[in-house]
Amino acid sequence: MLGEEGAQNGTWYHATSGPTQNKPYKLEIQTKRLNSHGIETIHPITQIDPGNKNKLKASVQKTPPRFCQRWVVEVLRDLENKKLVPEGTSAGWYGAMEVDPYSSDGAPASQPGAAGPSSLQGAQTYDDMASGETHNTEAQAPQWVWDEQAQQYRYWSVNSGRWIWQTTGQ
Repeated sequence: MLGEEGAQNGTWYHATSGPTQNKPYKLEIQTKRLNSHGIETIHPITQIDPGNKNKLKASVQKTPPRFCQRWVVEVLRDLENKKLVPEGTSAGWYGAMEVDPYSSDGAPASQPGAAGPSSLQGAQTYDDMASGETHNTEAQAPQWVWDEQAQQYRYWSVNSGRWIWQTTGQ
């Protein structure tokens, strides 16, 4: 969202549609109310000089639409490169991103103090134990992600089309 201080309306940038609607993702740019009941919390990121609004719009339009949170992170990364948002903004929001269920890599392992994904390469999963598979080479290594709610690592299996969960102590 882009809105001027005290304004009732602002510009909303959305990545919409996608797999849940059996449609390709698309970009929507709309003028909407800033104070909407559908928004629980607003997290201001930075102030954009009015002369840079077109740079923001260019970043939005050049970033291919995809899972909305991932799309926002990629727009923020481009805005960082243009020095329109503070350095580290995209990394911070990437760490807070929910797991993208339609991606092979999902969100990052951002749990402080947790074992990182590289330390889990070669770990056995419930599915692996049942099938006898192991992941012990770089080419086979899954992209583990931390699931904050489950307090466990998982990765998206393209072959089975579902999440594979890390086993603990087995």
